[in-house]
Amino acid sequence: MSVQKGCMPWAVKQRKPSRAIPLLKEKHVAVFACAIVSDHVHLLLGRTDIPIDDIVIALKETAVASLLQNGLHPRTALENYPESLTVSASVWAVGYWKVFIDNSEHMRAAIRYINNHCPSQRWGFVTPYI
Repeated sequence: MSVQKGCMPWAVKQRKPSRAIPLLKEKHVAVFACAIVSDHVHLLLGRTDIPIDDIVIALKETAVASLLQNGLHPRTALENYPESLTVSASVWAVGYWKVFIDNSEHMRAAIRYINNHCPSQRWGFVTPYI
């Protein structure tokens, strides 16, 4: 399977949903598109009463746990240099970017945009938008 430049091949290989995905399923929130890229993530959700902050925190926490577990977190590399461990090594920027979509045309364009980021990534938790 070829992976587009910038896409995360380990994400395709593992296909492990984050703890945020069960939260979204429990609350009946549809995920219409998802792409995990080397320096950011795209996630297109249906309407929800879950605060976006809670969803973002759950996704970030799960990603950090996965990176640590797989030895891919920057902090893992710093363990050989104890003097460097006083510096926080985070893979995340502070905050996030959110956009609200209010019509079908914009929704379909956003789905295409996300799916074109990493065409090799297909997730079982993504719901087709009809």
